[in-house]
Amino acid sequence: MRLNTLKKQLILSLIAVIFTIFSGFSQAKNYNISVQWQPIQNNYEGKNQSLSVLSILNGSENDLPPNGWSLYFNYGADILKPDSRGLTMSFINGDLYKIEPNAASDGISAKAKINFQMIKTGSTDNVTQSPQGFYIVFDDSPNKAVPVNCTYPDPSSEFINSLPASKTWMDPAFVYSKNKDIQDIPVSKLPPIFPTPSEIKVNAGEFTISQTTGISADPWFTKEANYLADELAKVLISRPSMNKQGQIILQRDSKLAAEEYKLQVTQKGIQISASSPAGAFYAIQSLKSLIPPLSWKTKQAFIAIQSVEVKDQPRFGYRSFMLDVARNFQTKEQILKVLDLMSLYKLNVFHFHFSEDEGWRVEIPSLPELTQVGSVRGHTLDNKNNLQPSFASGGVPNQMPGSGFLSRKDFIDVLKYATVRHIQVIPEIESPGHARAAIKAMENRYAKLMKAGKAAEASRYRLIDPLDKTKYRSVQGWEDNVMDVALPSVYNFVEKVTDDLILMYKEAGAPLKTIHYGGDEVPPGVWEKSPAYEKLKSTNPTIKSTNDLWYYYFGRLNEMAKKRGLFISGWEEAGMRKTILDGNPTY
Repeated sequence: MRLNTLKKQLILSLIAVIFTIFSGFSQAKNYNISVQWQPIQNNYEGKNQSLSVLSILNGSENDLPPNGWSLYFNYGADILKPDSRGLTMSFINGDLYKIEPNAASDGISAKAKINFQMIKTGSTDNVTQSPQGFYIVFDDSPNKAVPVNCTYPDPSSEFINSLPASKTWMDPAFVYSKNKDIQDIPVSKLPPIFPTPSEIKVNAGEFTISQTTGISADPWFTKEANYLADELAKVLISRPSMNKQGQIILQRDSKLAAEEYKLQVTQKGIQISASSPAGAFYAIQSLKSLIPPLSWKTKQAFIAIQSVEVKDQPRFGYRSFMLDVARNFQTKEQILKVLDLMSLYKLNVFHFHFSEDEGWRVEIPSLPELTQVGSVRGHTLDNKNNLQPSFASGGVPNQMPGSGFLSRKDFIDVLKYATVRHIQVIPEIESPGHARAAIKAMENRYAKLMKAGKAAEASRYRLIDPLDKTKYRSVQGWEDNVMDVALPSVYNFVEKVTDDLILMYKEAGAPLKTIHYGGDEVPPGVWEKSPAYEKLKSTNPTIKSTNDLWYYYFGRLNEMAKKRGLFISGWEEAGMRKTILDGNPTY
């Protein structure tokens, strides 16, 4: 009996020890950690640098231990002072930094805080230059990120006074105060049509559109007539019908220029004249502008339209808007809203920036890893299964706007929506720089296929040579974001993505004339120690230096695009020559 009792006591003691250990882990995960950041001084120590203080607060009842944790955050600046108060700050990649205890650390007591001094290059001029996206990771749960709240107290009056006369401390409160100065323009003073047409005459009287109003259209404008009926259905109780005796008439006039139109509203009806569907569509946008703004809030039985005579055509043939969903993802629904606004302003080109260092946002069925890996940002130690946090996206994965992508169907829906609105969508495949999301995705693919024993398939779309020992750093701080254009697999990749995009455009019935292949901000010195570059140079007499790889790359892209009936587009660097002047590079 006494032996059994002793065994029970030992077992209970062991359970208590285990419980204590794991409860300690649990407590570690539930520390109430928060931070504050405040700028202190520009021109610090008489140099072009600024001093700020990051306060780390332990709001829990337990002491934060002197080791076993790391605090991560994004900061678009170069930090010059890495050690402070027993903590060491280190740069990881891109805009990601880490603060962790060092040998001199004594932790942070319960309900206490420590101040970490930060010195960065250049001045601090507004709150947008602050560190953001904080999260903490404990060593016992290395894959779990715990969000950390950060507040930004107002700078001291001394700091504000130190700002140059041309600068104002910009924070949300200041912007709010300035927005209060904005006054609504009375409806009576709003321009009847925007953008202002080249010719407009406002006449007396008005025409009333009702649910019985019909639309009559030349067969050339059937799609535009249906679009108009759908738009009017948003403000009328019922959708107008199509009939030959309609009071709204869309007629073809071959004498007008391609995007030119005439719009006439009288007491008897509305007449739209154009030589092309695009011109008729722009006339409809002007007609929408004439609808009283408040009419779009609730449906009604009839709407009065001011009598006008309008003649208009674009001042510029290329009227574009670019949306970057790679750095900060936007859903299909938000993109469709942007397209609606573009059409209202009669813009005709949508530059869709869907790939970047920080994200790949369109599903490419042939290469699913591009979105499985490249569309997800969150805490990672190796970037093998998702990308690291950027732009304050935080350590928790699958959170917008850091994570997200458009499915193949979503993208086709966007293309169809744009095509109805006579908007050409130009996709951008960032290359060879700004390609980190694609690179990491293809490394994930490589690892999976190698594990499955498929070496040839694993290397088919690989974008880097692991034996390349070149050191570089991009403008945005990345040290691993450039494709190795000496690798044949890079061209396999670009062709595969191009072909998948072409198929989606065909399914959507959307025009595709060009693809933008990036070409910007490739850092100097890339490829210098690439075995693939050395091999190509030994077999291709046109390659004498890494500068020649630039023309080699875009030359091959141009040939590939031409075979598919496309021309290539790029940022200005894609068209610049890499030359030497007086012994110095001019790029």
